[in-house]
Amino acid sequence: AAATLKSMGADMVTVRKVLRDPIDVEKIIAKALMNSEELGNGFVVVALGDNEITERTLLAKISDKLLSVDNIETAFTIGHLDENCIGISARSMEKTNVQVIMEEMGGGGHFNAAGVNRKGKALQETHQELIKILNLYLILLRAQHHHKQKQYIMRF
Repeated sequence: AAATLKSMGADMVTVRKVLRDPIDVEKIIAKALMNSEELGNGFVVVALGDNEITERTLLAKISDKLLSVDNIETAFTIGHLDENCIGISARSMEKTNVQVIMEEMGGGGHFNAAGVNRKGKALQETHQELIKILNLYLILLRAQHHHKQKQYIMRF
């Protein structure tokens, strides 16, 4: 966003000021990063506190922030959107179709940005279901990678 504004002649100091987040938002993001779970293959999941209600945009900011960390390719952030709704924000760099993963949970989106809202579900239940789906996805990914390596070796 900043680069686009700069190319259009915007004052970069003003742009930085407008795009800044309040310190309380930055603290939530920092806490989320500290509590992230690495699943392997560049996959990371963050579950916010069970008693914290947050906005969908914050879930997206956390997932986006995780993608700025080296070796993280796919990020999922889970949190309460209200007392009866759990949200997941999913982001990926280029290899993982997070839309397909979110569709497995009743959501949707795009290849690199997707999400789901789950009414009447507990945060822990949603978190466990996501982990189960991701572990299955990673098993299939590793099997596919192994199969490609085997085909490559057999060519020689």
